[in-house]
Amino acid sequence: MSAVPTVAVTGSAPPGPSAVGRWWLVVLLLVVAAGSAVAAAPVYLHGIAAHPFPSYIDGEPPYQVDRYSAPWIAGGLALGGLAVLLLVVAVDLAVHRRGGRRASVTDGAPR
Repeated sequence: MSAVPTVAVTGSAPPGPSAVGRWWLVVLLLVVAAGSAVAAAPVYLHGIAAHPFPSYIDGEPPYQVDRYSAPWIAGGLALGGLAVLLLVVAVDLAVHRRGGRRASVTDGAPR
């Protein structure tokens, strides 16, 4: 019967960013996420333009036609998505500890 590989936990993970460096990174990510979120709304709204047209019938009020620009709307949605992604990464860095142990695969043979 062949030996089944097993996973053994050995050593420690490479050192991650220091606690101070990590908090600066969290703050930077939050600032960029906030800027991205603030920029998303005007970019999205720039993609929707209302154009008034005069009425073709005498005595009727003018009517409005909305035109949509896909690149501007997609850009606004992308900026919003970037803001959410940066927020998730910042919260992950702030909440979860980095470090622990590294897993290595062994052949199951006793040492």
